[in-house]
Amino acid sequence: MWKSVIFATVLILSLGSALGDAPRHRRGLGGVRRFDPDASCATSSDSVECRRRIEVCRNMHRSRGQRNRMYETFSACARQLGITSLPNAASVVDQPQAFRNWMRENHDDKERLFACVHRGFYNEDGTVNRAAMLQKVRTLLQGQNEPDLLREITTRVNNCPESESRREFFRCIFMGCATPQ
Repeated sequence: MWKSVIFATVLILSLGSALGDAPRHRRGLGGVRRFDPDASCATSSDSVECRRRIEVCRNMHRSRGQRNRMYETFSACARQLGITSLPNAASVVDQPQAFRNWMRENHDDKERLFACVHRGFYNEDGTVNRAAMLQKVRTLLQGQNEPDLLREITTRVNNCPESESRREFFRCIFMGCATPQ
């Protein structure tokens, strides 16, 4: 259960910041958004299907229930770490934006918080706990008729290379949303 909550948080934050907010944030070289559907689907063999899948991935992380669970997980880790400056979800209108602002302003606390939240996704030796990630992917796509997308993301969880940057690893996985290529 705890691993599911942690993985949900990682997926929500990763997709939320990488995919869900692409229209608002310019990133990458030359001002190109990393997960801009136009750029991500430009080489796809089926750009309509590629765009649809990107929306499926975005929407599975936008539900209020997912965001509430994410906030609960972050709050629990913040309490464990003695971090008292997290935005109060009940007092802000745009909770995701409040969290993004907090993360920009509190880099050291953000790093500590993410290390706590991500604990279940990594083994004691620091390698990726792919089994936990696969379980969470299955949970997030449960009840949706997306066998090809599930297969693609599962393949990526199993095959994306581990790198020093956790962000790069998650980016590799989530580019499975921008398929078929």
